[in-house]
Amino acid sequence: MRQDTAQPRARHVASGSRPRDRSSTARTFEREGCTIRWWDTGPRDGPCVVLTHGVTIDHGTFASQVPLLVRAGYRVVTWDLRSHGLSRPSAEPLTLERAVDDLHALLDAGGADPTVLVGQSFAGLIVQAYQRRHPERVAGLVLAGSLPLGTRVLWPLSAVYGKVAPPLQRVWPERHLRRIVPPFMSRRDDVRRYVAEAIRPLDRGDFATFTKAAAEALGYRDRNGRSEAPTLCVIGDGEIPFVARATRAWAERTTLAQVVLIDQAGHLVNQENPAAFCDAVVAFVEGLEGWTRDREGEAAGAS
Repeated sequence: MRQDTAQPRARHVASGSRPRDRSSTARTFEREGCTIRWWDTGPRDGPCVVLTHGVTIDHGTFASQVPLLVRAGYRVVTWDLRSHGLSRPSAEPLTLERAVDDLHALLDAGGADPTVLVGQSFAGLIVQAYQRRHPERVAGLVLAGSLPLGTRVLWPLSAVYGKVAPPLQRVWPERHLRRIVPPFMSRRDDVRRYVAEAIRPLDRGDFATFTKAAAEALGYRDRNGRSEAPTLCVIGDGEIPFVARATRAWAERTTLAQVVLIDQAGHLVNQENPAAFCDAVVAFVEGLEGWTRDREGEAAGAS
């Protein structure tokens, strides 16, 4: 289905039905040699949406979504992955499994269950892996420019990519790496400027580490089975072709996933068309709330 540019659907929330505290609190927790920084915004007793960014960038990628979601009545949690943004330095490298454990610690610190997890790019793999390990803590998933976890066709690519790319990046000129990443991430000049600023503290070793983590994630062997969470897959009309194809193919094989195509957006769909992205997320989350109430009603009727 196509989602055109629109204002966020705050109308789904009845006026006065949720507190309107929009204050943001910066917090930290320590885990495996890293001080991980996170931000808690909006009504503390509102339904919680956790936004996780992809590799090389930081929580700033969701700067437009936070006020829109809070205005719609949600509690919004953002954070910087280890070795990114303000969660630097880290004594231990970023890996998929370590990121899943970091996310678990974040949810423990935030004390919000169940939660809707939003993952952009690599983080989409993180939230899928997390849901398979802790399904009771997840109400739904939103994958933004990401891939289905455990896709068999990607396993050979993962093996080659993981062996070849990281060693090259460790010797590749940093100036060239900084030049090619922003246009790969976005076709909008303002978003490219954000990416360029986000990657400024990174060195060749960081790029190599993140590439290795991404390659390992693409080779995930689905150890805990398929996701059983309702899932929204959001892709831009200018998304990387193999990402768009894999997402559509996966959604066609499951009744739990739906795909929303956002106009005038590429890989960083949440930044390139923020209002339409937020509109899609709010509509999805509001639907989950209805589904939860229906399930609760059925359980009460059966008792």
